[in-house]
Amino acid sequence: MIPMDYSAAYMDWIVFIEGRRFSGKTSLLCTLCEKEKRRTVFFFPSTTQENVDVIFDIIRNRKYSLLIFDSNSLSTECYYMFQDISEILVKNNNKIIITMNQSDNYLPDLVKSEYIKISSIFSTKEIDLLKPKTDLHGLAERKTLNTNLDYLNVIKREQGISLLLTLNLPREYTKNEQILLLLLGVKDKIFSRDINSLGIKYSEIKSFLNRVSFLCEWVPTARGETGTYSSYKLVHNSKNIVLEEIRKIKHDDVIESIIAIVMAFQNGDNNQKRIYHEVMQFDTLNQLFGRKKGAGKLISNVYKNLESILSKDLHFWLQRSKSIYRLVPEKYWQLKDSYSYAKKVYMDSSDITLITKAALSVSLICSLLYPLERNREVQLDLLEEAINLGHRSIFSDYYKQEKRLKNDLNFESKRNNYADLIKKSCFSYLELQHNNSDIAQKAFEIINKLNS
Repeated sequence: MIPMDYSAAYMDWIVFIEGRRFSGKTSLLCTLCEKEKRRTVFFFPSTTQENVDVIFDIIRNRKYSLLIFDSNSLSTECYYMFQDISEILVKNNNKIIITMNQSDNYLPDLVKSEYIKISSIFSTKEIDLLKPKTDLHGLAERKTLNTNLDYLNVIKREQGISLLLTLNLPREYTKNEQILLLLLGVKDKIFSRDINSLGIKYSEIKSFLNRVSFLCEWVPTARGETGTYSSYKLVHNSKNIVLEEIRKIKHDDVIESIIAIVMAFQNGDNNQKRIYHEVMQFDTLNQLFGRKKGAGKLISNVYKNLESILSKDLHFWLQRSKSIYRLVPEKYWQLKDSYSYAKKVYMDSSDITLITKAALSVSLICSLLYPLERNREVQLDLLEEAINLGHRSIFSDYYKQEKRLKNDLNFESKRNNYADLIKKSCFSYLELQHNNSDIAQKAFEIINKLNS
């Protein structure tokens, strides 16, 4: 199934079809060849590059023909020739269809033509049309954000379906290639300016692209990306496969790559600072390595190795705190460290958003420490702090957006639903014979808010 109305390919004498690798361009061309019964079809595959004189002879001497060119099958001379043949095309009633990658999207500007862009991600309508066919053949359903390459990889690896899908990816990657993979796993694209800041040469990019086959591409930036000060960007065609390749990287190499990214971007502009913050976020590291053997130890070692570099960065301390209470929620002394880190952020930050997030973290850590604590007075202190800071956070302006609160409290998780954890602290406090009425009122408000 190709996500396109085939009639669109006949709208002009010359039609350009743009799409990323594995978006279905060649399949579309094959379908057009099969369906076209009225014209004589000349198909030029991407594996060859025909002489410009041969192509011109066909256009000039043949009538009612369809010339179809797959990506990379045309020389620069051919594009210049196409600028001057519109009258001959009309006279002989010939049509030309040319597919191209995103990196070639300047070419239609040279020629008067129709321009069509196809996506490797199916629309909701296309997925609905595909579902009966996947059910008929016993295949897993395609997800909304799956690219074509993602979906083929899923049914090959997860369902064991035999497919001729061979990417021939490297067994090992160079240090800079590991950095590129890691950033693609986090950001989905890397702008050329940021690659320059990392000290990675264009020759290394070119080598990387040759080695990873269809997985990645070097494409021009879009008009809306002018603020990145970049002409090009590195993108991937399958998040699933990128994540699989990242998980093959050795632990020590992962840590080195993260340190290299932080060192390159920590003194950069706001965009670069956002990148390194996102790379060292616990949720990011958990998404990248959560399925990897020894993931907890790896994440812990990432933060240990970053401590000397980011000791002044309060974002770092909050993420390190989060990693502890998320990974070892029953380890008393490690939770005490987690409490100390989150409390530092709460006390030292002047950023209201960071203070709010730290308050929520302290509330959760106190709720985890409460059942582990043996001292009754300390238990009471933990409950009261969990409620006070939990209330400040939950009723803050930042968490007026319900999505943020539900996300940070893991509302959808059956295993680690932190909303239930805070409510449990509230109920425990309300059961006490002697409690502070103001704190008790806050406990009631938290319970009502989280139940609504």
